[in-house]
Amino acid sequence: MGLTISGGLSFTGGISMVTPPSTVSADFVLVGGGGGAGGRRGGGGGAGGYTAYTAQTLTRNITYTFTVGASGTAGGTSANITGGTGGSSEFSGSGIVTRTVIGGGGGGSSRSATLGNAGADGGSGGGGASSAGGGAGTGGQGNNGGTGGAGSNHGGGGGGGASAIGGTGGATNGTAAGTGGAGSTWLDGVTYAGGGGGGGYQSGALVYATPGAGGAGGGGAGAGGDVQTGTAGTPNTGGGGGGGSGGASLGGVGGTGIFVLRYANSLANISSITCADFTGPTDTGGYKYYTFRASGSFVL
Repeated sequence: MGLTISGGLSFTGGISMVTPPSTVSADFVLVGGGGGAGGRRGGGGGAGGYTAYTAQTLTRNITYTFTVGASGTAGGTSANITGGTGGSSEFSGSGIVTRTVIGGGGGGSSRSATLGNAGADGGSGGGGASSAGGGAGTGGQGNNGGTGGAGSNHGGGGGGGASAIGGTGGATNGTAAGTGGAGSTWLDGVTYAGGGGGGGYQSGALVYATPGAGGAGGGGAGAGGDVQTGTAGTPNTGGGGGGGSGGASLGGVGGTGIFVLRYANSLANISSITCADFTGPTDTGGYKYYTFRASGSFVL
């Protein structure tokens, strides 16, 4: 049937309605909280677990919940505490498999000039101190931490990162503590989940170990000198904290985790979001990106 409007304007055929798609194909990345580093020539914190997911089917009008992992606490002090493991990050909702990545392992602290604690296991493992081994990383999420430097007063091992193991601390005076393992770069162009560098030590003019660099992706650098705090992992990267230097020093805390989601920018925006700290939608390269820096939920 045609439609005619007086004045000469006519439509032939029917009027069709376009129904938006009920599902969306989305890509997202989850990064757990970074591990805290050890003190007293401590091992660097391991990066939070990192896993990227592609072409995941999400459904409109469904509530999805996400958790962003907390940072691991600093280790060290006179009690020689191992750094804390970071918190897990998670994404869940009706009709999908719950996705979880675990936090990075804490870095070990030295107990004497030659004895230390091993790094803790995690998404990526924390670095060991004073010849102790690094923690184990989780398959598909990260890598092992590095071993602490052998001998007397040498540097801590680097925390593992998403794409590389942590470096081993040097075994002779003046060599560097272990470097944090490198992270991975996601589709938004940001590098996440770098391991923390091991802590060094200097007493007067004698340099036992120079500090280890943090891994690309938010890993904190180790501290040098004497009784210096390691650098914290960068917030919302899952980077591990950097090891503390000599004496009753503290390691750096880990960086908090993150959840980032994208889908084609030709599709409608997320209908509602409950989250204290997020950005989006940001249109880049044909996609809408949503970056969630705190736990929350959304209805697609």
